[in-house]
Amino acid sequence: MPIEFVGSATATATANAGTSIDLTALTGGIGSAAAAGDIVLLLRTATGTMSSLDLSVSGYERVTDLAPAVLFDDTVNHEVFWKLMPGTPDTSITLPLASSSVEQSAIAMVFRGVDPTTPFDATRVTASSTTTATPNPAQITTVTNNAVVVVMASSNSEDAVVTSPSGYSTAIVASIGDSQSYACYKAIPSAGAENPAAFTNVANPSGQDIYGCTTLALRPAAGAGGNIKVWNGSAWVARPVKVWNGTNWVTKPAKRWTGTAWVTTNY
Repeated sequence: MPIEFVGSATATATANAGTSIDLTALTGGIGSAAAAGDIVLLLRTATGTMSSLDLSVSGYERVTDLAPAVLFDDTVNHEVFWKLMPGTPDTSITLPLASSSVEQSAIAMVFRGVDPTTPFDATRVTASSTTTATPNPAQITTVTNNAVVVVMASSNSEDAVVTSPSGYSTAIVASIGDSQSYACYKAIPSAGAENPAAFTNVANPSGQDIYGCTTLALRPAAGAGGNIKVWNGSAWVARPVKVWNGTNWVTKPAKRWTGTAWVTTNY
């Protein structure tokens, strides 16, 4: 079955404060809450000098830890975490105090239909810069058809509205001061190299310009199903179905009527 985007939630916190993300108030996808077996990706951004330990989140595994910096006070902390939801899924993510002097922003993205044993289809790749605040994601190479590439970026651009790389979902943004978190995703029907373009409509701030960015690939759960077949010029091949939800094109499993019930297609 194709991977489905359940939805996202964001949070921000002022200096000297923690916050939390509500996983029962998701928007932009097929549902409002994380369920057992879903994969949650968490991006956390903070500007200013601090230890990465200050950004640890209980129960989540950290896969990215970047802190591109120019000067003592010109640092963008970019960290990405993930967690497979247990039988009783989390209802929120607690984000502890980042520092007494820095603001923080965060985005949680929830996906369904990801392989629980090998959730990542390829090793995550990162990119960063201390000369521009416009994130330019690194190329990743998927190995499984219908993998979903996710881009998560941190910047000190001070832009609350940005444009995703071409072909990707509308940018999810968490914004407070110069702590900016951006995220988007795209289903990749055929495995291979995927090189997302840079975000656009990002204005560099006055002073130092910095970003950190992670490109991830999620692997569909084993067991084909929920696709349709299309003619590629030489053969019929399985492809995911997308429908417009009023905001984005989202992947949905195709179903057929057996005479007694609707069941997902077996390819």
